Formats: sequence, C-alpha cells, structure tokens
Amino acid sequence: AALALGLDLLREQDLRPALARLRVPSLWLFGSQDTLVPAAVAPHIEWLVPGAKTRVIPGAAHAPFLSHPTETGEAIAAFLAGLMPRRQGPPSTGLDEKNPTRDPESNSHVPNCSA
Repeated sequence: AALALGLDLLREQDLRPALARLRVPSLWLFGSQDTLVPAAVAPHIEWLVPGAKTRVIPGAAHAPFLSHPTETGEAIAAFLAGLMPRRQGPPSTGLDEKNPTRDPESNSHVPNCSA
C-alpha cells in the first residue's frame, strides 16, 4: 500500500522547478534498462539542474547500485574525484624538516607521540 501511494505521489508531482533550484554538484545515475526513469531523461537533467553530471550504466535497471555495484562505485568515485581541488605537490606539514618535532612558527616543542 505504501509503495502504491508513493508511486501515485510521484506521478502527480512535478518537481522540475525544485530541481532547477539545486545549487550543489550532483551525480545522477541511470540504468540503460530502467523503465521507471528511462536513461533518455539524462540530457534533460543536465540541462535542468545546474552542475549536474549524469552517467548511464549499461545493462542496469532502476537500481544500478544493487545490480552493478562496481560500475556504480566507479562512477561515484570519479564524480567525487572531479570535485577535489588539484594539488601541485605534497602538502606542507608546517614542521621544521631538520627537527620534525619542533614547530618553526611558534618555536614550541611538539611532543613525540610515537613512544
């Protein structure tokens, strides 16, 4: 009964205006065999939602995270990697390289926690 009610609600609601107000990066995964939300809507999502990325997972239906977990994980990892800023080199530790237990800025001793 709850599923039928939920499906009726989805049929009756048009959430496209709300989608257009999203202002965060988003990844939309579609299954090529999905009959509930066809993969053909992917280009419309990219047009409608600012910053949206879409990925169609071949052979998957409505729940690609269940039927194709590896492909889903790879898509999510690639999306998240694209959000990370590119680093030019290793991060600075802020420690004096000749004496790694001493902070050169404050000249205070940092206790050695490896004992």
